[in-house]
Amino acid sequence: MKSVSVTNCSGVGQNIALFINDASGGGVYSLVWQSASVNNEVCYIFSWDENAFGLGWGNTTRSIDAGLLFTSGQAPASVEPNVAGGSNALPVQYNQAGFYSGTPYFDGQTDTNLEIITDKSFTVDNAATMNVALYLSGNPSLVMKGMPNTSYIYDTSQISYYLTVTNLKTGFTLPELNLLPARSAATPASISVSTPKKIVFAPQATSASYTLTNTLVFQAN
Repeated sequence: MKSVSVTNCSGVGQNIALFINDASGGGVYSLVWQSASVNNEVCYIFSWDENAFGLGWGNTTRSIDAGLLFTSGQAPASVEPNVAGGSNALPVQYNQAGFYSGTPYFDGQTDTNLEIITDKSFTVDNAATMNVALYLSGNPSLVMKGMPNTSYIYDTSQISYYLTVTNLKTGFTLPELNLLPARSAATPASISVSTPKKIVFAPQATSASYTLTNTLVFQAN
């Protein structure tokens, strides 16, 4: 298990969010993975099982973009990228009832990666609002636009955790942030996202602690 505590010293209540990035580049949307409304002078603790990975699919109300709520289509399939011979791949298919997940299996070519594979059972139009997703500790964390006949790779060895203050709640897509201090020009006006702070764990440590200042900076304690 891992955890991060955040003490809100900004002066007012804030919606503090935790999200994941895997350095995959364009086309991968981070979701608000966990979030909490934290009053001033209150400490909140986020916690998770860093090995509880899942794969699945779901939908947004329109083609994937920032500020949309991702809704899971079915329960995620548990996968084990860090276990020798553990399941690390999931087929996603389509029939008259809609999309569905197949049985997860072990693919020896994926190393530390997790993979979602779609087939030719559906068309681009069928998948207009469908997205594939990486789950961690039960919640969707990273999504990509669903397409037929496509392989999607999530590199679990590259996962990093970030804190931000935002008006988006858990499950909503964040802008494709460049994780630099400058605000992304692609951020819609209706979305507010403070400069993300990468969570740094000391060697062998499973917890970290931060204070949110009155300039919305997360300072390590």
